[in-house]
Amino acid sequence: MSVTTWDPTQKPNHPELTRVRGWTAQAWPSADALVQLSDDDRHTLQAWITLDWTLWEPVISQLTASELVHLMQLMTLAEGHIGGCDAGAKSTVIHAFRQHKAKFGAPDKELVRWIKANTQNRFLPYGPVL
Repeated sequence: MSVTTWDPTQKPNHPELTRVRGWTAQAWPSADALVQLSDDDRHTLQAWITLDWTLWEPVISQLTASELVHLMQLMTLAEGHIGGCDAGAKSTVIHAFRQHKAKFGAPDKELVRWIKANTQNRFLPYGPVL
């Protein structure tokens, strides 16, 4: 028998719809907007940004088109401006982009240009080629 400890500050290891909807209630037009995030939000983003699609799908599938756009903006900016949010080919932006395309059609080209202009991640927004 093993004994473990309970940490009340431990973050859930899966995205929570309520938390994500709080973030996606507004647009994230530039890195300046990230100052609105609390330390807790930043730590949560660090923990969630590279989670597998199977963990994100239940949340992302419930978001509206505008919420998906706002999530892509936030995660794009987080990768470049919040330490520990480098996601590469595992980026949540890729999941959100694919969900938007499947559910609402391809996001407009202006969003694609915005993502590319605001990231160093070569995989955004489409994901890896293979």
